[in-house]
Amino acid sequence: MATILATYVDSTHFTIEGEHTAEFPAGRAVTLYQGSYGTATTSVVSSSYSATTGLTTVAIKGAVCLTYLVSVKRGPSDPTSMGRHGHTSESDAGYIPASLASDAQMDRLLGEVMFWDGDWITPVAYLGGAVVRNEISAGDYAIFYCTETHVSDASSEPGVGGYWQDVWAQIWPYPS
Repeated sequence: MATILATYVDSTHFTIEGEHTAEFPAGRAVTLYQGSYGTATTSVVSSSYSATTGLTTVAIKGAVCLTYLVSVKRGPSDPTSMGRHGHTSESDAGYIPASLASDAQMDRLLGEVMFWDGDWITPVAYLGGAVVRNEISAGDYAIFYCTETHVSDASSEPGVGGYWQDVWAQIWPYPS
């Protein structure tokens, strides 16, 4: 569940740069990070994308969004859906298939020290301790641990970007 930079619109709306409607469906849990004013957890009512502005607008339940909004973290859309995967051969055992596991399952596996942020995306404010999955070559995925809080961009893309090792450590498959 990625921590994404967000902009306050009003007490029940915020915007995110880019098209993110699939990540914010109605009913999905969302945590709002509001600087020194703490966090608020609520759920998505709806989301829409405007090609004109290049922004996704997310409507949330309850008047909990403050002008101090910095970022949002999406929660599981369906905590009961537990993804499963299997390997079709010995040769693919080192990589994670696209259908690895649900965000809820990964949260339970990682516990309190690290937190599952889902697939790597940009632009996102990744906090130290975040764990993401990223496609490192066609169909091959690896898991990375964020070692330093940063805003993602192409140069910090885990396993791919020119400076990814400054802010990420590959944790699976364990590099040889």
